[in-house]
Amino acid sequence: MAEFTVSLSSDKANSSWGENTKLSFAENGAVIHLSNGDSS
Repeated sequence: MAEFTVSLSSDKANSSWGENTKLSFAENGAVIHLSNGDSS
């Protein structure tokens, strides 16, 4: 079974993923990018 990691980050995503994107992907999984204004 393959592992897929989802991480949280306070850093902005690389601009190659689009301006103000909240989700990016890396070799080992996905990253959800949160800013100080995000609350949920």
